[in-house]
Amino acid sequence: MGWADVVIVGNRPARAAELGIDYQSVLSINDNVVYCQITGYGLGGPWSQLGAHGLNIDAMAGSIQVEGRGERVDPVVGFRTVGTNTAGMSAASGIFAALYRRERGLGSQFVHVSVWEAAVSWMWRDALSLSLVGTGMPEHRDAGPRNGVYETADGRHVVVCPIERHFWERFCDALGLPAEMRDRGDWSSGTCDGRGPRAPEERAVIRERILEMTSDEVVTLLSRVDVPASPLLTVGEACASDQAASSGTMMPMSYRGERLSVPSVPVSVISRSDLPSLDLESLAAAHRERAVGLRSPAEWIGQHGDEVRDDLKIERP
Repeated sequence: MGWADVVIVGNRPARAAELGIDYQSVLSINDNVVYCQITGYGLGGPWSQLGAHGLNIDAMAGSIQVEGRGERVDPVVGFRTVGTNTAGMSAASGIFAALYRRERGLGSQFVHVSVWEAAVSWMWRDALSLSLVGTGMPEHRDAGPRNGVYETADGRHVVVCPIERHFWERFCDALGLPAEMRDRGDWSSGTCDGRGPRAPEERAVIRERILEMTSDEVVTLLSRVDVPASPLLTVGEACASDQAASSGTMMPMSYRGERLSVPSVPVSVISRSDLPSLDLESLAAAHRERAVGLRSPAEWIGQHGDEVRDDLKIERP
């Protein structure tokens, strides 16, 4: 433990103290450590000692919508836990800030993130809207016809977003929509998604035209005139795309002798001295190869568990 730059503990505050892995205990072994504690609900308050897994915390943050009644009620299809993912990202940001502060001579640093606060902060739009005007953010499905999803002739779907005037005019020209529709809209705020009494009519016209083409044809046509349009991909399709290969989105690795492909981190940090040149091709290649420097020295999860327990004088299981 004395060699560690950073110690991360995920536990309730009182339980961490019982186990001897609270900040004070770790600091007695390593007085220059960056200590990060990730709690469920916080260091204090009425919920701080509640036990929880990810779904419990998302429920308390208001991020779960359910479907079904009676014998079976479940989170809606497609729900993914929010708090646990965002807490990890928030903790990483805090740790980097703490390491920077320590390098500037400010000594040991304590970092704390609660999974519950991370879940709430992820929904900042709704939280802010509720605080200011008393209602949550409008649903995407309630947006106008110029910011929506449309079915195509091959049974797939495309998303189109021509909500700025120049995009909308190009969109109408490319699809051959009526001139009256092209000229319609209130652009005083800079954007117009077509909401209003004529939205159903406008949506029907757009739907009919797009339904005549395949997904690829729609995207190709609109991309030629620089209008935002994209196919609706599955996660698998996104990860297997040429863009993923070009960006190094999936990282090859070996775990206990097995070759795997896992998502890489989306951020690259590259020293100028490691760049052969500053042209876009070199920068893209460096970003694509960012995972090379991310190999963990640990061969398996928990490899150093006994060493840490000995440092903290915790009995081995």
